[in-house]
Amino acid sequence: MRRRFRLAAVHRLRAVHLDQAARALAAARALERAEQARIETMLAEVLACAPPDRATAEQVRLAAAHREGLHERIASAREDLERLRRQSLDAIAAWESARADLHAVEVLRERFRRTELLEQARAEQRQTDELAAARYRARYRTQDREVGT
Repeated sequence: MRRRFRLAAVHRLRAVHLDQAARALAAARALERAEQARIETMLAEVLACAPPDRATAEQVRLAAAHREGLHERIASAREDLERLRRQSLDAIAAWESARADLHAVEVLRERFRRTELLEQARAEQRQTDELAAARYRARYRTQDREVGT
């Protein structure tokens, strides 16, 4: 008398949704880490971008222009990083929501499973009781016949 869990399809869909949300979160975090590494590389390049000790005026001007260009790229990259952090936070919220949705169905599934086990145990107990009652009746009928002879 095994019944099917009626929300099995919902459980599968929510599990898929959670998996998709986890992949999206991982991708967002990877982009965020890559952008952070890019910024750190540019910052190291700014520190290394110094004119030589005996530089000409042209070399100093070129180094200053290069540093200025790096600072602009760093500012742009920081804006991108902030945007990526917001996307990561949105991905975290989506993942937490998907996890909560799946958990709700899992609680219902576990309750269904426990109910099924309880019903199965009751059915087995009922069969055992009926068997014991039948044996009891058979034994005492035999004894009554022996006494009556």
